[in-house]
Amino acid sequence: YVGHVTATTAEFEQLAGRDEHTAGVAAWRYDVIDEQVTIYSRAFYLNGAALDRPGAAEERQTTIIHELVHLVLADDTRPLTPAWLTEGLAVEASGETTPEAVSALVAHGLERVDLVALTRAERLGLPRSGLTTDRRQGRYEYDYSGAVVAWLEATYGIDALFGLLHAYREWPPGVAEPSADERQEVTAQLLASRLGLSLEQLDAAVKATLRGG
Repeated sequence: YVGHVTATTAEFEQLAGRDEHTAGVAAWRYDVIDEQVTIYSRAFYLNGAALDRPGAAEERQTTIIHELVHLVLADDTRPLTPAWLTEGLAVEASGETTPEAVSALVAHGLERVDLVALTRAERLGLPRSGLTTDRRQGRYEYDYSGAVVAWLEATYGIDALFGLLHAYREWPPGVAEPSADERQEVTAQLLASRLGLSLEQLDAAVKATLRGG
């Protein structure tokens, strides 16, 4: 894999296509020939200016692990794969969710996250209609995605969790940029067939666990 550490936020925005508040981004390209997907040009970009401040060494290490997880899972990631699943796996593997973040999520964030909405979203941290502005919204969504992945692993086991991820590879890759409806429909079908759950049931179960219910 190729890693790029940018010197300025402007350089990061130009190369990664994200704003100054983003710590890192993983990216790759893929070709689809005869319904076979080939992944290539895997790379990650670190916002060096943001991660070079005093006391940021741990965050920098966490960000590198997070983005490397995305690159490792690139072969199993498809346009239909929901962001909460891929980001949740990266969040869990990097251990970035602190106890304080979980407390903040439970106290203030659970009413602002919804698994159906996160399934429909192209990526996490985007503005959500019907929600008041909260600069922590992206953090809530990442931490909640990690909690969903942790709940799935604890409830069904690691093999079932990765079986769900791999199942997206079996879906014909005919749509390079699926709609929100298509992403929701496929995810609902895979959850039902593999785990016997609906998105709403999974959402409720994870929130109940986080609340201690």
